[in-house]
Amino acid sequence: STYTATATGSQGSVTAEATVTVQAPIGPPTVTISASPATITQGSSSTLTVTATNATAVTVAGSDGSSYTLSTTGGTQTVSPTTTTTYVATAAGTGGTVTQQQATANATVTVTPGAPTVTIAASPTSVASGNSATLSVTATNATSVTISGSDGSNYTLPDTGGTQTVTPSTTTTYTATAAGAGPNATAQATVTVVAAGSIDSISHVIFMMQENR
Repeated sequence: STYTATATGSQGSVTAEATVTVQAPIGPPTVTISASPATITQGSSSTLTVTATNATAVTVAGSDGSSYTLSTTGGTQTVSPTTTTTYVATAAGTGGTVTQQQATANATVTVTPGAPTVTIAASPTSVASGNSATLSVTATNATSVTISGSDGSNYTLPDTGGTQTVTPSTTTTYTATAAGAGPNATAQATVTVVAAGSIDSISHVIFMMQENR
């Protein structure tokens, strides 16, 4: 509004004006948040999209302990949670504080295990009959890990793998299997068994005899 002041005297009158500008009241802050994609496998990423109005500060906090600061209008944030995590966006402003937690998948990133992997190695790979070898197995994303030998032997290991001592009587191929989300993973290692007294089993003795001459 414009206000006019008028002064009148014997010499006439003078006026002056002043304008008062009235701004619309600022409403309370608002905020929305969504996650895309809402479901990821371990090691992958999701993007959080936040939109805020009437805010002086915008933050995002994850149930996994993570926290992020965005611009006063929101923005995007890439996240790579290792477990299913719910993210809460908070917008603070002169009208108070509004916190919106999206329901279900909109602000929750669900993490599913990746496909299982497995490796197996034998040490030594060749043994004399009656001797032992050690199988070393490493697995990831597995809910069960087993070893089966071509000689009919079977072993169960922890979900992450481990070691297993074997004493095959004949050359045996061992198959490690890791089961989990997605197709099973397999890997093989062979332990070759040589007869006691064979050239392979006594070659080191001959070498030592030659060295001692």
